[in-house]
Amino acid sequence: MLRHFTAEHSGYREFSSTILLKMTYVKSTLRKSTGGGAGTPKAKDPNVIFILVRDLAKTGEAYSGFPTRDSQGVKSTSDIALADGAEAMGVYMTPSTINRFNSSEGDPDKMGLIQNFVGEHPGNELGFDEWLQNNLNEDFLILSKECGDSLGTRLLGTPCNPLKLTIEGQDNNEGVMSTLTFASVQRGKYGMMHYRGAEPTLADDWSEGSGSSSGGL
Repeated sequence: MLRHFTAEHSGYREFSSTILLKMTYVKSTLRKSTGGGAGTPKAKDPNVIFILVRDLAKTGEAYSGFPTRDSQGVKSTSDIALADGAEAMGVYMTPSTINRFNSSEGDPDKMGLIQNFVGEHPGNELGFDEWLQNNLNEDFLILSKECGDSLGTRLLGTPCNPLKLTIEGQDNNEGVMSTLTFASVQRGKYGMMHYRGAEPTLADDWSEGSGSSSGGL
C-alpha cells in the first residue's frame, strides 16, 4: 500500500514523498508435503533466460517493468515488461548442473539474503564466447524454470540489486565447458521471486555473421 503526502514546514514544501508500508507476514504452520518426495531433485529447464536490467521498461527513472510482489514479499503479481525493441537472451545450461538458491549473511540485526545461480554451458562455440565477451559486466536478472511445472519458475535479481557473472572455463581431456556463477551484488531484503507471469520475448537464435552477441544459444 502506498501513501502519498505533502509536507510544509520551515518555509518550504516537499512534494510527492512516498512511504512504502511494511508487508505483514501471515503466520502459518508448515506440515510435511503430501505425496512424499518433497526433497526429490526437480529437473530444470535447460534454456535459462537472461534479462539485462537496462532492458527493462522504465517510467521516468523507475524500472516499471520489474514485477511487483504480493503482500508476503515472495510471489509476483505482474509480468516482466521490457523496453520497446528490447529482448531477453536464452542460454542453454546442462540441466543437472543448474543450482539456484538463497543464502544468508550478515551480523545480528544486519542479516540479508544473497540470490545465487550456478550452471554449466557445454562447449566453447563462437556464439557463446561472443555472448560472454559482450555481457561480462552487465547487470542481470535470471528466469529459471522447472520442466513441466509453471510453479517452479524463479526470478533472481532486482534492478537495484542485480546479479553479476563470474566464469570458470575448462578445456582438457575431461571435457569442454564453462561454469557460470551469478550472485547478488550485495545482500538484500529479498530472496528469489516465485514468478507467475509471462515470459519476455527472446532474441533470435545465434548464427555466425549475424553481428549480434545477444541471441539465444
